[in-house]
Amino acid sequence: KTTTVSLLEQVINDSIAIGNNGLPFFDYINSIENKILEVSSFMLENSNHIKYKYNVITNLFKTHLEHHLTFSDYVKSKINVLRNLKEDDYVIYNYDDVLLRRIVQSYKIKSVSVSLHDINCDLYLKDKFIYYKNKMLVNTEKIKIKGKHNLYNIMFSLGVCMNHPCRCDNYIDKILNF
Repeated sequence: KTTTVSLLEQVINDSIAIGNNGLPFFDYINSIENKILEVSSFMLENSNHIKYKYNVITNLFKTHLEHHLTFSDYVKSKINVLRNLKEDDYVIYNYDDVLLRRIVQSYKIKSVSVSLHDINCDLYLKDKFIYYKNKMLVNTEKIKIKGKHNLYNIMFSLGVCMNHPCRCDNYIDKILNF
């Protein structure tokens, strides 16, 4: 999550990272900047009124069970972010996570599917290139940050940028040089 938030802060004009791994949320609640809020499952657990225009869910992974006690409780907290979304709100999500895919597809919202394996997704990897809706965007050999997990982070960031009205003209260059 932190890398995705950092990438988005880098590429979206007038943005600021706040929340879980950024500046305190309430210090910037009235600011005019685009806020990129990183929230954890702990923060989402009791959040009944949250609503964001663009949402990224990276995965549902058996973690934080010392707090949530069951995987089901953890999943419920993570998907709280979807509960108040309207049909014109977005979720950019990891299609390769089968449970997450099923959950997201049950909501009537705009979704951007991200996959390293399925070329039928909105954002996908094929032959060392990242595509968005069948348009080649990025040669992965030019990406400076390495690792499969960072390909996901870059693709989540691209999913937001391709749909965000405030995107930069050179967001791909900024992502490549991150």
